[in-house]
Amino acid sequence: MSHLKKIQDRTPVESLSPQDKKEIKSLFDSLPLPSSDLATSYAVPGSAKTGYSPTFRNSYVKNGSLIETLHPSLRTLHELFNNSVQLYGERDCLGSRLYDHDVKDGYDDYFTFENYRTIHKRKSDLGAGIIHSVLDNEYRIDPKDGGFDLADYNTNNFIVSLYGRNRAEWVLSDLACQTYSLPDTALYDTLGPTTSAYILELTKSPVVICCAEKIEKLIELKANNPESLKHFITIISMDNLDFQDFSINDLIKRANSVQIKLLDLGQTEELGKASPVAEIPPLPSTIYTISFTSGTTGVPKGVVLTHKIATAAATFALSHIGLPDTGRTLSILPLAHIFERQVSNLALVAGVALTFPHLPGPEHIVPNLRISKPCALTAVPRLYNKFESAIKSSLLSGPETITQKLVSAIINQNIRTQSAKDGNKGNNFISRQLVTKKIRASLGLDNCQFLVTGSAPIDPETMKFLKGSLGVGFMQGYGLTECYAGICISSAYLKENGSCGAIGISAEMRLRDVPEMNYFSGKPLADGSYHGELQLRGPQVFSYYYKRPDETEKAFDKDGWFCTGDIARIDKNGKLYIIDRVKNFFKLSQGEYVTPEKIENIYLSSSPLISQVFVHGDSLHSFLVAVVGVDETFFNNLKSVDPSIVKNYELKSTEDTIEKCNANKDLKRSLLFLFNKSVEHAGLLGFEKIHNFHLAFEPLKIEDDTLTPTLKLRRVQAKHKFDTELANLYNEKSLLRETKM
Repeated sequence: MSHLKKIQDRTPVESLSPQDKKEIKSLFDSLPLPSSDLATSYAVPGSAKTGYSPTFRNSYVKNGSLIETLHPSLRTLHELFNNSVQLYGERDCLGSRLYDHDVKDGYDDYFTFENYRTIHKRKSDLGAGIIHSVLDNEYRIDPKDGGFDLADYNTNNFIVSLYGRNRAEWVLSDLACQTYSLPDTALYDTLGPTTSAYILELTKSPVVICCAEKIEKLIELKANNPESLKHFITIISMDNLDFQDFSINDLIKRANSVQIKLLDLGQTEELGKASPVAEIPPLPSTIYTISFTSGTTGVPKGVVLTHKIATAAATFALSHIGLPDTGRTLSILPLAHIFERQVSNLALVAGVALTFPHLPGPEHIVPNLRISKPCALTAVPRLYNKFESAIKSSLLSGPETITQKLVSAIINQNIRTQSAKDGNKGNNFISRQLVTKKIRASLGLDNCQFLVTGSAPIDPETMKFLKGSLGVGFMQGYGLTECYAGICISSAYLKENGSCGAIGISAEMRLRDVPEMNYFSGKPLADGSYHGELQLRGPQVFSYYYKRPDETEKAFDKDGWFCTGDIARIDKNGKLYIIDRVKNFFKLSQGEYVTPEKIENIYLSSSPLISQVFVHGDSLHSFLVAVVGVDETFFNNLKSVDPSIVKNYELKSTEDTIEKCNANKDLKRSLLFLFNKSVEHAGLLGFEKIHNFHLAFEPLKIEDDTLTPTLKLRRVQAKHKFDTELANLYNEKSLLRETKM
């Protein structure tokens, strides 16, 4: 696109001429980039080396450099948000469901918003207040001992920690940090108190902005670690505190006893308003955030992400996805995770309103979707698997009716006619009125234009089914914390589901050999595809882990390529497919290699009975076992799928079924037959099927560390938790071989 300019002398957005502002408005209105080249990558001539595939770049940049910004005056997130204020100042920005004593459920059944101009003013006041809350604090550490003072904070910025569930105040605090070049980081409950202390000590963060319910935990954390957390001197509550309340005064005294000053957000904003501090806008090289990876093993590593990296990520997303129509989006993935940070940043860049669930927990997602009615939804495969299961369950419930047959026929027709060129050709007027409109409304997706999935591979059949039943586009992206989340994304109506699309315009990729897994990337296969470990490089890729030179050295090769640890396939059109993790494979005793994540996704998307699954195998055994999780819909679904099992075993409820299944081999065998019958379409080989299982009610949880905050399975932790159950399953032997299923 001709007006994607190279970096040159820039002018702040607020000071641009009317003509320049008009140019930027025209640029944003023209997104996504109107080029079919975006959908493919090309192999850079002469780039292949022994043990590596060629380097692939997006076809859009075939005759130029990688693109890291949309306009010379939009080089940082701070500048991008200020641009949104210029373009969309009166639009809704952040919305919350407010607490109301007079409402039955305690919260309004609508969102209350503040517009972009209001948030712009509040973030400046809050940022100044944060600075005063630390630098004017009586517990401040002397600069000679590693503390901070106003004279040097622009070159020696302290790090702000954010701690709490998704809410408007979280994003407001993040914007405030951007305004004053203050890096921030996030604490996770799911990482545990040890890790929170580790992050606070490592970063020497003097201030934590948190939900009120976290205050006592933080005071206790400081009390237990007085020396290592001596820099931690300020807590700012996102909730307004009633300082006339005795319990709050007691809390203040307890905080003071461990040398912590306790404020709330309102006080902090008033502090900044009364004593303004000149804004210090970040440079592209300024650290925006340090995102500690939840990881599936080991101690979290802090990924250092600059404004340049974050802006390159926004440039990629806007160029490939574009701007949805004016509307809202619901922030449901943890803001502490980089995926949701990218999504929320993108919404603010695009002038979309961010809304937030009134309470945490997956049970509150759909009720809030029904109120927010977002213009797009970004989530992880496990949520989409639940959507698929819920829709299929509603079609299975009770005796089959003419309406159910008609709905199923229309969905199947939509699936068959999915087309990259024409979208859902089967989604005609009858389909919209009888099927997709009602299903979308049941999930709160009335206004949804497209779905986006990432964080883990999703079964292509799930994408097909949801596109057919909801009548929307569905994009699958790929990314990591180390590249500020998404770095490539598929087309919304791609008929061939499973691809993550071409590499974006702000990075390049290649594959390396992984001989131990029998992947050799140096030569294309007969179909023109390459296989190997994915490596990334470019302006969207990070440079180092915070204070971890050892891990940084391991993450990059000598040519500066970041080694992702993901096994990928690049097809003849340069589209990326994620196959598995380098570490997530194992060999069975007969020598067969198994990739468990692929198998888990197939079972999750195929069986309406299964809500969670953890597949396990090792070189001492020749078959796979699993921990299978079910939810509250399991018993009713079972009655619909096979009522004879319920009758024969006199089952009364989900809990009763779980108890009897784990004690009765015949019942377990009958259920296993249903599970494996549902995956017949996937063509799994005999050794890839589950041969025995332990049944439990939602056994994998964020709270017990078997799931990451974005619901990825932590295999090492899951293996440890279910060690006894897995051993019992192996001792019980294969149930398939006994019956030759």
